Amino acid sequence: GEVLGRRVLCVRICSCPKRDREKEEKKKENTGKKRKIEKKVASPSPSTTAVDTRVFPFSVNIVGEENYKRLVHFSRSLMANEIVKQEGRNDAPFRKCLNEINTLNKSD
Repeated sequence: GEVLGRRVLCVRICSCPKRDREKEEKKKENTGKKRKIEKKVASPSPSTTAVDTRVFPFSVNIVGEENYKRLVHFSRSLMANEIVKQEGRNDAPFRKCLNEINTLNKSD
């Protein structure tokens, strides 16, 4: 009964060290859990939501040509997006506004 030490060592004696090493490495790699894929909630279809087709005049002075071009581009994108969302239903107000925006850009 002679005490040789008080530390615990993780020692494994086996006949196939390569297999055991690979097994331990895989075990360490797979400690993370996979996240579950969240189901996307379908957004309401455009036909069920009311679309605001009121026209609001907007006149403002813009400083700088680049700022003006960005504002025109943004306005055009908004109206084009609404036309796409309408899928041919009640898109006349948006088309009219888009045509007006396009004439603004051509007058540069």
